[in-house]
Formats: sequence, C-alpha cells, structure tokens
Amino acid sequence: MKPRLQLLIFSLCCLLPLMVWAAGPFQDCSNGTIADTGTGLLWPKDANPIATKYGYAGGSALYPGQTNWYQAFTQVTRLNSDSYNGYTDWHLPTYNELKFLICGSGVPTWYANDCNYFNLFDQGPNNFPYIWLMSNGFTNVQYDFYWTSSVYNATSAFGVGLELGFLWPFGFDVSGGMYIWPVRYGGCDVFPVQINGTVTNATNATPLAAAAVTINGKTYTTDANGKYFSDKLQPGTYTVAVSISGFIAQSKSTSLQQGQTATLNFSLTPSTLISGTVTNADSDPPNAPLSGATVFINGQPYTTDANGKYTSINLPPGSHSVTVSKIGFVDQSVPVTPLVSQTNIVN
Repeated sequence: MKPRLQLLIFSLCCLLPLMVWAAGPFQDCSNGTIADTGTGLLWPKDANPIATKYGYAGGSALYPGQTNWYQAFTQVTRLNSDSYNGYTDWHLPTYNELKFLICGSGVPTWYANDCNYFNLFDQGPNNFPYIWLMSNGFTNVQYDFYWTSSVYNATSAFGVGLELGFLWPFGFDVSGGMYIWPVRYGGCDVFPVQINGTVTNATNATPLAAAAVTINGKTYTTDANGKYFSDKLQPGTYTVAVSISGFIAQSKSTSLQQGQTATLNFSLTPSTLISGTVTNADSDPPNAPLSGATVFINGQPYTTDANGKYTSINLPPGSHSVTVSKIGFVDQSVPVTPLVSQTNIVN
C-alpha cells in the first residue's frame, strides 16, 4: 500500500470518532442479516461467515475463519462474488464501523471497556461484547479480535476485540490471524408479500365470480374463475374475509414474512333464508299483521316490522326450529327443513 493511501485511511480513522454514533437497536431482516439502526449499517447475522461458508480461510489462520489482514480483503471479495445473503457490496469494516457496533449509548460497560477511552473496567459476569451481540440476535460471534480496514502504519492495522471490549490503539501486525465480519451500508430491504386464492361453491366446487374479498379493510373482487389477487403488501398478519349473496361468509388469517405469497382458498356453503309474516288469526278483518312479535329461529330472535314481516340472516343448510311469541297471544312453533340455498316462507 502506498504511503499516501495509508495516511488517508489513518486520517479517516482518527477523525471519525468525532461523529456521534450509537449501537442498536438491532433489527433482524429475516434474510441472514441484522440492521444496526443506530449506525445505518447492515451486518451478516453470522459473525464468522468465512468459516461457515468456506471453512478454513488458509494462510496464517489458526482457527476456522481467521486470516491475515491482506487475505481479509480477498475473502470479502469472495463473499461478494458469491452474492452472500443476496448482496455484492460487502466491505471490511473500518475501525469506527466495527467499534460502534459495541460502543455508544445503550450498550453495557464492558469487562475491558475501551469505549470510553479511559479503560474503566466492569468485571461483571456478562459484560462481554460477544455475549451481548448474540443476545441481540447475532450468531457465531467469536471470543477474539476482528480485523478492520483501517491501518495504523505500514505493517499494522487496527482490530477490535469482541471478547472483552478491547480497542487496541496501536494496531496489529498485518501478518497475524484475526476474524472477518464484513458490513454494508443500508438497512433491512422490505420485500413485499401477496395473498391470492380461489373462491368456490362448496356444493359443486364451481368458481364463484364477483365475490367480495376483503383484506385488512381493502376489498377485491373475484374474477370469472373465482380467483382473487391482493396488491403488494407489507410483511405482517392479515385477515381475509370473503362474502357473496346467497352464501355463508368465511374468514381466515395468515402471517407472512418478507417475500412470501400465501394462497388462501375458500369453499363457501350456500346459505338458507327463512322469512314470513306473523298475523292475528282472530282479528277483524282476519289475519291482520302483528308488529313487534318475536320470531326465534334456532334461538336467535328477530322482530317483525310494521307489516308483521321478518327475515333471518344467512343460515346453514339443514333443519331449523321457528317459534313465534307475542304478549297476549299463544306461542306457535313450526319445524322447517329447507333445501340448500333456498328461501323458505314460514307464516
């Protein structure tokens, strides 16, 4: 590396602490990455991807995933060539990018805490960065140092210790072996979801056209083949309700993660309606309508209108009991066995 380029990187290393960065909160992107919303950086969920994907990195490596500093860049390029976790713009983090993964507001005081530049130690049993990072969803975080792209001088580069919180200020020999945890700029990509399906008649499996399909407040209509397709939706939980005249409505729920498509089919049962008129058998003239009478259908009450008429809501096919009651009159019950999808007149 030419001296001028070294000086430029070193200058960036020294100036960046003036920025106000803070680690977390972290957001699992459900695609093998975790976003640090405090810094605007996206990290692989696996903190030792070289070992996981390739095994030993070779060279001066002592343990799976360790390389010297020069090979660290080669391995990151290798990840980009393989579109690791769907991205091709990973880079070896700068000293400050890796430092502020474990430093800033909202993080514990580490066992060997160099974050505050005063080496204030807190020797609690759980004050270790690698434990804290894994409690926030990361995996495979090593009890060791990780390389950064920032150089200290011609033969050494900076590393960050994720075991105790060491931020060694003088650099490490570039021929030594450390772990690699690449990073990229950005947050979680939001991949939309979709819900589709077919609505059919339960009695003969024929498609039901023009059925209303409501998904979290927005209504879609089935086509001639009984099919419906939602718009592109955000990941989450959705309730899908289907209705059409003459059939009993149905609803289902589904939860979708990024990029998923749910197929929810509905088989609607034809509904039965019972309606009629309640009259006074002893009126003069006879059979005058009785308003305010209570008609019980399978225990569900309905009230007759000013013309003595009543109509049930959708009922399932089968036998039903109809009982009429009004103060001053003798109750009357009528058993009804309607056909499927039939309107029955019971006076």
